[in-house]
Amino acid sequence: MVSGSSIQSQPVEPVQAKLVNIDTGEEIFSLREAVTIGRSRENDLVLQNLPLASRHHARIYYYQGTYFIEDLGSTNGTFVNGFRIDRPVGLRPNDRLFIGGFVCEYRPAQNQVIEHRRASRQNNSFNTIR
Repeated sequence: MVSGSSIQSQPVEPVQAKLVNIDTGEEIFSLREAVTIGRSRENDLVLQNLPLASRHHARIYYYQGTYFIEDLGSTNGTFVNGFRIDRPVGLRPNDRLFIGGFVCEYRPAQNQVIEHRRASRQNNSFNTIR
């Protein structure tokens, strides 16, 4: 840090993003800073009547300009574009998520896609599966 510097980091607001039905494109859930997914009513997105989903299955969270998904030790795993993940994975527009029988697509708002891609490239310290 430079002495006498008055530069301070500004918090990064999450881009507007959502999970959508892959067949209809209809919004299923609007994302915010952190979202938990599973069968338990304690989750933000509750997956009812899906026996392959764990009580606390996955979490999607926003970190330094990118939404990430991580499996929370579920029995049947969390998949991004058909690949089972074992660590947090940065999400890209139109990634398909498979969570205990629940299938959806990640979509940032159209006006956020370019910014989102730029932020994803800057945060390459996390492993992503493509």
